[in-house]
Amino acid sequence: MIVSFREYEIRKAIHDTGDYHAQYSKVKGALVNKIRNSVGISNAAVIGREGDAVVSRVSDKERAGTGEVPPYRYLKLRSYDESAMQMFTVPLKEGRLPQAPGELLVDYWVLEYLPGNPKLGDRIKLEVGTRYAGNSSIPMEEYKWSRNEVFSKKTEMGYTIVGLTKTRIETSRNYFSNGITFLNNWELAPDKEYDVYVKMDSVKGVTDKAVAIAQSVGLEKQKAENGSFSYPIKYNNRLLRLSAQSDNSTVNNALTKILIFITILVMVCTVAVIYNAFNISVLERISQFGMLRCVGATPGQIRNIVFKEAGFLSILGIPVGLVCGVLAMKAVMYLINSLDNNALVFFKDLQVGVSLPVFIVSAVLGVVTVYLSALGPARQAARISPLEAVRNTGSYVKENFNPCGKKSPSSKLPCSC
Repeated sequence: MIVSFREYEIRKAIHDTGDYHAQYSKVKGALVNKIRNSVGISNAAVIGREGDAVVSRVSDKERAGTGEVPPYRYLKLRSYDESAMQMFTVPLKEGRLPQAPGELLVDYWVLEYLPGNPKLGDRIKLEVGTRYAGNSSIPMEEYKWSRNEVFSKKTEMGYTIVGLTKTRIETSRNYFSNGITFLNNWELAPDKEYDVYVKMDSVKGVTDKAVAIAQSVGLEKQKAENGSFSYPIKYNNRLLRLSAQSDNSTVNNALTKILIFITILVMVCTVAVIYNAFNISVLERISQFGMLRCVGATPGQIRNIVFKEAGFLSILGIPVGLVCGVLAMKAVMYLINSLDNNALVFFKDLQVGVSLPVFIVSAVLGVVTVYLSALGPARQAARISPLEAVRNTGSYVKENFNPCGKKSPSSKLPCSC
């Protein structure tokens, strides 16, 4: 169940944030291929920042309120290479993905705000430039705006709309939307800045690997807000947390402790159940163990008999239990998915995860649990003396029952009342 929920969360994190582990921000085009070809990277995607494009002017009615409303609606133009198209989930509503420079993918609601109300397949012209905070020369941060911001036009670009995407927030009042065009990796400008998203071949030690790659390719450190210098690396913490490889050691330790606690809890409950089964089995065969003691069996040999029985039952029971557990989970998920209940929509996307390492660990824990459960009954069987075992009096105590509380005239006769 833990593996199944973890795989579900990983699929959801990849869908929401992308299938990458680390991001190198504002990398010069001359260094992009060095990062892409570094040892330890299984996949790399490149995204170029083409600037902000004006879609339309925000109406005076919208700007009349007291809230912060930008003067324009914008497209955040980004160029994706082929790997980026696959690494990030693009919720395509209509059309196709860009396959060549000059092709554009936009949110479906953007069409009604563009001049001329273009349709899929039409060609448009966009004013591309940079947004500044008031009259200063400081560019505005992404997805932040101000009533007094100024748009500085740098160029005019022509694009053919080849696809429309769905939006996460179904509203036409968004002031920012993503516009995706195609990036050719063979035409990277040496001095232009790109964002490089990398997926490591192993999730273990991602942060250390990312820093080592930055050092090896000669990436420059940047000054942070607190005054320290560090490499411009960001991590997909949501995905890394699910693998206990977050850059936050507190989160990693918490996940590990939770897993250990659950495992110990299951083992304690299992020991209690199996212990009762072995204990009843030993009590029922005390006379048989007594016969073996009478013919010379030592307490150690009696213990070994019980342990061998436990081992034999483990060899038969653990594989059958693992298979039945998976089949039972599949049956439960099938029944849940067949129900038409919105409250169970979470389980409809849940798939049973089968992991060989989990099977191995479960089998080892199962063997340890069974032997811990058999330890007490084995010692009990070994401690009983041969005479008591043959008479089978070691576990049964004879008690007198007197319903009225009066002393009987004869101990051999029941109470007269």
